[in-house]
Amino acid sequence: MNSMSGLAARYPDRALAIGLDVTQLQQRIAAVERAQAHFGGIDVPVNNAGIDFLGAVEEQREEDYRAQFEVNFFGVVAMLRLVLPGMRRRQSGTIVNISPMDGIASLPVNGYYASSKFALQGVTESLWQEIEPIGLRAFLVEPDSSQTRGSTATISESAGMMSLRKAGSWSARRSTSQSMPRRYSTNRTTARARQS
Repeated sequence: MNSMSGLAARYPDRALAIGLDVTQLQQRIAAVERAQAHFGGIDVPVNNAGIDFLGAVEEQREEDYRAQFEVNFFGVVAMLRLVLPGMRRRQSGTIVNISPMDGIASLPVNGYYASSKFALQGVTESLWQEIEPIGLRAFLVEPDSSQTRGSTATISESAGMMSLRKAGSWSARRSTSQSMPRRYSTNRTTARARQS
């Protein structure tokens, strides 16, 4: 959130960083209302909420894997559903969902996290097909999972995992960009556009 706050401070007329718990309805509504009031509408919501608990499928606690889906999938979907009506009215906007490569290929001891990201990828791919005919876009940014601070914190600070349970960030940005690919795949050495 700090890096987003710094960016928003540098470009206050073009960016706004809002911290919230995406599992809480009132916080979601307040964040969308604040962004709409700040910009007069939301053109590019960036959904970057995510948590991870490491462990074998049979060893994970139900409360932990359910929390992962609440943040990583259901929270993001709820945010999308709040911003889409305004985008439809304006017939303009791009949804950006951040979903690491774990949503394409799962690894041992990360099955539930990967599953929540597979779900996010699936709904994003469906969404772009539903909204593209009316001039809206949706795409995924898929960083290598080793590039995120969240994965580092989850692995090295296991005592702090519980504080990650409802962590999330969401930002909104006004944009005049007219051409964006639906999906970006990245790793440490390359970044290239890839159409879904």
